[in-house]
Amino acid sequence: MCTECCDFDLCTECYMADKHDLTHEFLRIDGPTLKRVLVPKRCDSQDNKVEVKGMFLGAKVVRGQDWKWGDQDGESGKQGQVVERRHYATDSYRSAVKVLWTAGPDSICRVGHNGKVDLKCVKPTSGGCYYKSHLQVLGKKTEPYFKKGDKVKCFRNLENLLRLQDKRFKWMDSAAKVRSV
Repeated sequence: MCTECCDFDLCTECYMADKHDLTHEFLRIDGPTLKRVLVPKRCDSQDNKVEVKGMFLGAKVVRGQDWKWGDQDGESGKQGQVVERRHYATDSYRSAVKVLWTAGPDSICRVGHNGKVDLKCVKPTSGGCYYKSHLQVLGKKTEPYFKKGDKVKCFRNLENLLRLQDKRFKWMDSAAKVRSV
């Protein structure tokens, strides 16, 4: 969530691909707790940017630990190339890839659907970059950022705060008394 532009959010993929102004600060929203964490400006974090390599478009793959598709790949040990990322099921977002096999027809393979991975990556490709210090630490329990009754102090422009609040949460005058500092 951009702290400088009204109603401007980015998904992780777009944020890491440097969409929007790199000089703007963002608040990262950490999952179901909706905790917001201020992250550094991306223009100040270029030395913290890391390339991701793995099973992305163009990667070479072979059968993996959960393979259950017989000789759909042509035969064991034959390589294929990832040509598309897709959903395995409507409720399983980006959980599969389409593979063109060197010795068989193309197929859709699970890469996370129900915890199953049909493929093993033998020649990874680039999946873009990410800002290491801008991501949430996995496995770390997070507490809700605000609790009912908490008092907060905002150090942003009051007009922008009210505009953002109205766009996101439908500002109610009865919710709080706001004064400019």
